Amino acid sequence: MNWPLRIVKAARMDSRIARIIMVLPALIFGLGHLGGANEMVGMVPDFIPLKLVMVYLSGVGLIAGALAVILNKMTRLGALLLCLIVLIIGFTVFLPGMIQGDQTSFSMFWKDLALAGGYYYIAINSDR
Repeated sequence: MNWPLRIVKAARMDSRIARIIMVLPALIFGLGHLGGANEMVGMVPDFIPLKLVMVYLSGVGLIAGALAVILNKMTRLGALLLCLIVLIIGFTVFLPGMIQGDQTSFSMFWKDLALAGGYYYIAINSDR
C-alpha cells in the first residue's frame, strides 16, 4: 500500500475515533436519564408537561443518537438529534438558572452549547 493511501485511511480512523469520543457523553447522559429519571424530574421546567415522560424520551433520544454515530448508521440524523436534544435541554433547563446566577447552570449551559456545536459538525460532515 502506498503512503498517501495509508495517510487517508489513518485520517478516516482518527475522525471515527473522534466522533465516538464526542458522543460517549450523550450515551452516558442518556443512560443517566433512564436510570435516574425520578431524580431528574425536578429539573424540568414547570411549563413542560409530562415531565417524567420527557426525561425518559430525552434519554432514549440521547442513546439513539449516540448509537447511530457510534455504529455509523444514519450518522447525520443521529448527530442532528443529539444537537437538537442538548440545545433544548440547555435553553430550557440551564439557561433560566444561568440568568439567575447559578454557577452550575452557567457551566452546564455552555457545556451543552459546545456539545451541540460538535454534534452539528459531525452531522454536516457525515456522508451517511
